[in-house]
Amino acid sequence: MPRRTSHYLAAIATLGLVSTAGAVTVHDESSDGDLSGAFASPTVLTFSEGANTIIGSTGTTGGSGATNGSDADYFTFNLATGLGIDSIVVDSYTSTGNAGDSAFVGHVASNSFTGQAIGDVDSFMLFNNTTPDLFNITPLGDGDQAIWIQQTSNGVWEYQLTFNVIPEPSALGLLLGGAALTAFLRRERLG
Repeated sequence: MPRRTSHYLAAIATLGLVSTAGAVTVHDESSDGDLSGAFASPTVLTFSEGANTIIGSTGTTGGSGATNGSDADYFTFNLATGLGIDSIVVDSYTSTGNAGDSAFVGHVASNSFTGQAIGDVDSFMLFNNTTPDLFNITPLGDGDQAIWIQQTSNGVWEYQLTFNVIPEPSALGLLLGGAALTAFLRRERLG
């Protein structure tokens, strides 16, 4: 790698714009048990920097929690100060029937939900196997966050979602990093 290119990559990594953390399956219902079906007491999960994957199923699975009596999944996590989520990716979404139907995902900046109505969430959207990214819900920053996943029709649905946790550089850090990078580039151009 040319010397100049390696300096640029080092400068970008120093600014915290490159994440090297690996993917981790945080919860897999097939091995870790069913996520909570109670909106007031979601399953507590631990997310870390990098890709955090949740694997579960909802619908008429015999679980509980959804407003129609089917299974819903509720979980919560706390992002440390300075961390945020830049994407929520639908890795997979399959059904035992009713192909083309959608699931509901809701979010609240809290460690639980106060109810099961649209007014009880900060943001929500529908997703299925053609929805690649759920980041149309409110951007998630540091602090407590809770997620609610539920089916919108009968059937059993299996999903895999990945939450990508990244450092959120402070405004001062970006300003100082940008000034340092500008000075470095100027020096490289002159030298």
